[in-house]
Amino acid sequence: MTTVEYLASIGFHEPVIISLFLVFVLGVGIQWIAQIKKIPGIILLLPAGMFFGAYLGLIDSTSLFGESFYTLVTLGVGFLLFADGLNLNFSKLEKSEKSSIKKMILFNTILCLVLGTLIISYLFNMKWYDATLIASLLIVSGPTVIGPILEYSKPNERLKHITMWEAIVTDPLGAEIATIILYFLLIFHNPDELLNTASSPFGQIIHNVLQNTIFKVLMVHGIYFDDLIITAILGVVIGCLLGVLIAAFYIQAKNRGLIKNRYVLIIIWMLVFGGILLGELIFPEAGLFTALVIGIVLANKEKRTARITKKLSDFIEPIIIGLLFITLSAMVDLNKLWEYMVPSLVLVAILIFVIRPLTTFIATYKEKLTFKEKIFISSVHPRGIVAAASASLFSLKLNHSGVGIPQLVPIVFIVILATVIIYGFFTPYITKKLGLNTG
Repeated sequence: MTTVEYLASIGFHEPVIISLFLVFVLGVGIQWIAQIKKIPGIILLLPAGMFFGAYLGLIDSTSLFGESFYTLVTLGVGFLLFADGLNLNFSKLEKSEKSSIKKMILFNTILCLVLGTLIISYLFNMKWYDATLIASLLIVSGPTVIGPILEYSKPNERLKHITMWEAIVTDPLGAEIATIILYFLLIFHNPDELLNTASSPFGQIIHNVLQNTIFKVLMVHGIYFDDLIITAILGVVIGCLLGVLIAAFYIQAKNRGLIKNRYVLIIIWMLVFGGILLGELIFPEAGLFTALVIGIVLANKEKRTARITKKLSDFIEPIIIGLLFITLSAMVDLNKLWEYMVPSLVLVAILIFVIRPLTTFIATYKEKLTFKEKIFISSVHPRGIVAAASASLFSLKLNHSGVGIPQLVPIVFIVILATVIIYGFFTPYITKKLGLNTG
């Protein structure tokens, strides 16, 4: 009998109140404690969510929020990416930093996907195409986790720019790649099932237009990979274009005096959340790119608005982070977590001590970075909320389609927790030892 069932048996019929109370109090209170102890909040948030949710049964995320849960998760992740985008000011980047960032993103994506697939397939005795989905989720980083690590480590501005830009851009990119692979798996396992990249009217209209124009010309009409091509290209392109259009609309309205100062923040919120939902209606994960691009455009073209919005974001961000990590970790199957613990920790060791350094030294081979700076970059790549949210959502979709990958959620959550703990505790120490600490 779970704790909630026991409470119901003794006449307590409001388990939702307990769940909401715990989600909010734990989500914010634990980050407060983490701030005092100077450690990333996720180190405490994930175990707390697992204990009160998966173990005690006091937090039931799907019952608490119903079928809207994953829509709310997408909105939360989208807002976090928007807030991160507000920090990405191109004018603060040197030419060498831009080159390093591009190469880090490229080689991180390739090596995590290829080497990760091979290693996961071997360690967990999985089919390579199932392992590819897990590897794709580990491409992403964790800007909400890297932020506190950099705050405590205090490296120079160049290292801050490279690591933060890589983390922020990699998050939606990794989610998009993982979504493509997810659709490939669903089609591969269920070849007779009609699968569209988007079930919304907007997505279907675009799909039909392309089928009768571009794909007809290319003579690939009717092939399953149509959907993968659409997802791969248009998910990114439409998300970015939508973000640029929404940001341009705001800037024009502001310049013409149509937006009064007292309404700036609420209108920004409306446009960001509306953009995320519209992007998701058109193509999966497009909403995440929309949110990120809105933030980037405002950071570079409307700096005063970006500064004002950042102040509100600093207030709301911890609430969203707490809610997401507590509710998502509450859904983890603890038995599966223990079952895959040992090979998952081996995977973590390979990611940290082999793949990340290899990525860093290949990507920065001809860049103007010292050996010590390369060591620092190779010591920062924690996974965060996008990996957790995507893994939970993908697991639900796979189970719904009769395609089970039981290793998916346990592996991802173990990697998240382990990488945050290791990088969170050791990166500040390494920074100090390398003499890169500016504090």
